[in-house]
Amino acid sequence: MALWKIAENGELIWFKTFGSEAWERINDIVLTEDDGLIIVGETDNTIDGHTDPYVLRVDQNGIVIWEKQYENPGEDNVFTIEKIAPDFYAIGGTKYNSSTEKNEGWISKIDGNGNDIWNQNISLPNHTFIRDLIITGSKIYCTGYTTIDVLDSAYMLIVALNENDGSVSVQTIDHFIGTTGMHLANFEYIDAAAIGTSRLGSSTFGLEDNLFFGFASSGYYYKTIGTVQYASSQVLGDMYTTYNKGVIAVGYNRHIGPGGSSIYVFRAGNNQPLLHANDDMSPEPIVSITTANKLENLSIYPNPTTGILKIKNQDNFKLSITITDLLGNNVAIDQNITNNSIDISNLSPGMYYIQLTDVNSKL
Repeated sequence: MALWKIAENGELIWFKTFGSEAWERINDIVLTEDDGLIIVGETDNTIDGHTDPYVLRVDQNGIVIWEKQYENPGEDNVFTIEKIAPDFYAIGGTKYNSSTEKNEGWISKIDGNGNDIWNQNISLPNHTFIRDLIITGSKIYCTGYTTIDVLDSAYMLIVALNENDGSVSVQTIDHFIGTTGMHLANFEYIDAAAIGTSRLGSSTFGLEDNLFFGFASSGYYYKTIGTVQYASSQVLGDMYTTYNKGVIAVGYNRHIGPGGSSIYVFRAGNNQPLLHANDDMSPEPIVSITTANKLENLSIYPNPTTGILKIKNQDNFKLSITITDLLGNNVAIDQNITNNSIDISNLSPGMYYIQLTDVNSKL
């Protein structure tokens, strides 16, 4: 596998390759406490010719701290990783059970040294896969799918585990025939939002559609958030939680026009109208001209800085500011900025996220 570290301006800082002489593939990455990375994926460096899960930790210079291969017969891999707490992580994927000859969902909590704290297998009558997970309070929510007898079809799987011991508190199978749980994101008024992909011609055009829906703490379907349906198959790329607990997703439509594809963007939540746009099928804008103009007159400088942050505020918004570290902790909050500047000299050196809010309009 190969990894590039680039600067904010796109310049290459370093390039590294890892693994064996066989194929290794990266499926997900998370930032560690020391600004390094834990990388999860799979390796073909196996005796039986099937893949094994492969987990690797590197420091901020790309130097390997440790690597781990979970050797097991059959096709195994790890698709997702999320940070639970400082230097503790949850990983999810699938492992083959040679006794049942079925794939099982697999979730593990590891520490920063790669040691297993606990492991949990999700065993169902047919093949089972975990594709994504998120952390919500003391729970780990997972989504994936379990196959059914119909060819190339599956049911959506939702699993909630207790973070401390890995015990399963919720396990549900929503019988959306032909769907596969692919991505999760925290959503505003329910515990999480899951995404499935229709596969059995159940959509308007008889092809794959991306379905966005939320589920309640019980693990069952709660509300449809929206769909992306066009006269082609939709492929989901990724999904994230927005700053105001909505969701935004990106993907593409297969075979639009003369053999090509086109992207789509989907956003919903926080009492906002559902927005979706496709560069081939829809003229709907994602950001209005008014909003874009406001952003042009609002900026923060200098970057980087070790002292005072100045705010360019030509439209005289009544602003509040929240500064968050890479772990999601709020390290500075100013609800009433009066001089368009804020002193951050007391913060430790590092990278931070800054959120400016217009108090009057809630932008």
